[in-house]
Amino acid sequence: MLPESQPLPGTVRSRINRIAHAAAQQHEMDLRARLLAELRLFAATGAKLVDMERRLDEIERAQS
Repeated sequence: MLPESQPLPGTVRSRINRIAHAAAQQHEMDLRARLLAELRLFAATGAKLVDMERRLDEIERAQS
């Protein structure tokens, strides 16, 4: 086991970064699909563009 003060080898850091990046990309695609589905349903119920933008504002505030 490496002591905490010793940095991880570059190959290990690279693999960690690759795994984390792939997970982040998948999360982004999933979130985008959920948001699109929600807004399409919202539009189907008669929501106007301003209503959809207001909903996105709410989502952005909740993310902060």
